[in-house]
Amino acid sequence: MPEARLAAFNVAKTTTLLAASDINRLLRLSAHCISTEETRYYLNGVYLCKSPDATLRAVSTDGHRLARIDSDIAWNGPEVILPTEAVKALLRETAGNVTMSLCDGPHLAVFSGDGWTYRVKLIDGKYPDYNSVIPEENNAISAVISSAQIKRLMAVPEYGFKSVFVAITAGQMSAKSDDRSISVTIPAQATGPDGFITGFNRKYLAAQARVTPTFRLTSKGSNEPARIVGDDPLALFVLMPVLMGHLK
Repeated sequence: MPEARLAAFNVAKTTTLLAASDINRLLRLSAHCISTEETRYYLNGVYLCKSPDATLRAVSTDGHRLARIDSDIAWNGPEVILPTEAVKALLRETAGNVTMSLCDGPHLAVFSGDGWTYRVKLIDGKYPDYNSVIPEENNAISAVISSAQIKRLMAVPEYGFKSVFVAITAGQMSAKSDDRSISVTIPAQATGPDGFITGFNRKYLAAQARVTPTFRLTSKGSNEPARIVGDDPLALFVLMPVLMGHLK
């Protein structure tokens, strides 16, 4: 990196010391929601920002799902977007402590640990108002989902570029192939209004199950976004539903 840029960074940076396990948790729980869409480049990473409690928060979204991961790490520094490749690199570092320096002026970050240093060019862009898409808590529809259940529903094949959707109704979840030739129905801890049905992209549920092996999904209605929580009380996820027509 140019020396002038590094010099400007050293003047303006905010630095904190944290455990590698803490930054790993923030990135591990949010990485699956990072967008790969090039036109919205500012979503191609994890947004590190300050929570209302002045602690470090990680946010990621691809427009279909969202992760908002809080921590107990005090933070009053800049809000920056850490690119995907940097997220992948940092996820390899799990031991010891990490010195994290961020700056939104030269858009640089430096992470250093025991015998390693990453210098990162941050994404220069404005992250959208993620709070506007997080629904208020509503348990009208509720389902507890496990990775074992999702694994059974993965037995339904996909043909071509068609996605398989998981339909959730009272007491069960089901998945069907696009031509309806193969279907799987399993019991589930799912409740809601009489006759309700809601559904979600199976790949998104599978990715979520890899991060939170058992989670509760709740929403206020069949065509409403769902809130997802696992065992971590500081981690919240949002998943958009599929249209009812796809489930019939």
